[in-house]
Amino acid sequence: TEQAARHFHNPPRRIRRWLRRFQSFHDDHPELSEGKYLSLEAEEKLAEWVLTQREQQLPVNEETLFQKATKIGRALEGGFKISYEWAVRFMLRHHLSTHTRRGVAHPLPKEIQGNAGAFIEFVQRQIHAQALPRSMIAAVDEISLFLDAEILGSDDQRKENALQTVGNGEPWCELVVTLLADGSVLPALVISRGHLQTPATVPDCILLESKENGCDDDEIMELWAARVWRKHTECRAGGGGGGGAASSKGMLVLDCHRTHLSEEVLTVLSSAGTLPAVIPAGCSSKIQPLDVCVKRSLKNFLHKKW
Repeated sequence: TEQAARHFHNPPRRIRRWLRRFQSFHDDHPELSEGKYLSLEAEEKLAEWVLTQREQQLPVNEETLFQKATKIGRALEGGFKISYEWAVRFMLRHHLSTHTRRGVAHPLPKEIQGNAGAFIEFVQRQIHAQALPRSMIAAVDEISLFLDAEILGSDDQRKENALQTVGNGEPWCELVVTLLADGSVLPALVISRGHLQTPATVPDCILLESKENGCDDDEIMELWAARVWRKHTECRAGGGGGGGAASSKGMLVLDCHRTHLSEEVLTVLSSAGTLPAVIPAGCSSKIQPLDVCVKRSLKNFLHKKW
């Protein structure tokens, strides 16, 4: 139980509750252990859904997984009978779990693997055709941080589990991280919900914004475009002086869910000569450099600090 609690970032009491619920469900519905299961093609669609949920930092639990599997399985003649055994085998077959990130070595479902390959070819072709400098090729991604009020308000649960990186509600804090192809890291934009009591002292590598009700996705990207990307392109243009458009063209690699590129953001990117390269759904764990190389370490660091 202790190992499972650490692995799933949940308190032991909740793990024990899950086990009791599983046993009770199994005892009450022995007929569900056998029956028609999803085809390989249908399973791949379900695996793609799990990956896209994860990209959006939305929780994947037994309820949401069973609902989605049932919806996909409705097309089966005679219905789709679901079971916990099937769910566990499905998650293992596709190298998935409810919390941990998929390793880059694990294959993606066939269809999105093809999308990933096509995206990489497109990006490489654009880089060579336009002779883009590495200092103008960027990957940007958001990390949302949530606080579990139930855990914070409870006396008998460990408070370290209150900080979470998946959730359905409004995030407590948003981080926008930008990495350049030459290895440089641009300042991180940190957007917190609420008011700071006193002016915070933060290093130059962090840009801090605080708003009473937080920001929606459009506002976050608009802030990032204005405060991070525009300043970078102006410096690259030999800045400081005349305020003309950047002399170097650029490319921005970003996923298709968290960006919701508004007119304002597109205007900033266009004025900076920046091409948005939007990663296909479900592919981030393979081809988003921040997802592959940085985000897991950053999340582990933040959990340890918390």
